[in-house]
Amino acid sequence: MEQRVTTYSQYAISTSVNGIKDIEAQTLNGISVQRIYFQPDVRLDLAIAQIVSATNFIRVLLPDGIQAPLVVQYNASSVPVLQISLSSDTLSEQQLYDYGYYNLRQQLAPIHGVTFPTPAGGKYRQFMVDLDPAKLLAKGLTPLDVVNAVNAQNLTLPSGTAKIGDTQYTVRTNALRDRRRTDCLRRVSRCSSSTRRQRSDGRVKMMPISTAIGIGICCASTAGAGGRLER
Repeated sequence: MEQRVTTYSQYAISTSVNGIKDIEAQTLNGISVQRIYFQPDVRLDLAIAQIVSATNFIRVLLPDGIQAPLVVQYNASSVPVLQISLSSDTLSEQQLYDYGYYNLRQQLAPIHGVTFPTPAGGKYRQFMVDLDPAKLLAKGLTPLDVVNAVNAQNLTLPSGTAKIGDTQYTVRTNALRDRRRTDCLRRVSRCSSSTRRQRSDGRVKMMPISTAIGIGICCASTAGAGGRLER
């Protein structure tokens, strides 16, 4: 990560983005976190656009399958002014995370002047394919063959219209996967609906409930915290 991702990213950002004051980087297992500080007279919207453009341009040099960068703008007001805790003794951590991320955040998003970071705690759903090296070798396959097969089946098929004569018909697709391909995948791997590696955990103080997530509400730079809290 440090040599193939962090180093290339810093080179591209330092040469393509104007008004940089300092760059700090922290490389973890599978993650590269970079903090970029700008001069006081820099237009942040233009600088963020340049960062996104520079990092996307060098993705051809980065390892295959790397995700697009997530650029988050921080300033002096980017601190939580309110903390919301969600807990449940019936929902799992995965269900609680989905509710906070997709339901609660969407209900609070229309409030003027607030931003919402990613919830702390909980588990993010992820489909896992655990390969069996011995079975792959027996069938003459490589892990890349399995990745290409999964990507080829993970599609959203669009619908449309078809005009036959004077009549126009609406064409619908069910976008279902090929079950024969799924059976072949099970012959060389073990598929399961799991979660992404959990990097944070949530707890509710003075309560015997272990399943919890936290959502911080931050003050946007264009609005004051007082008016938002009154609302």
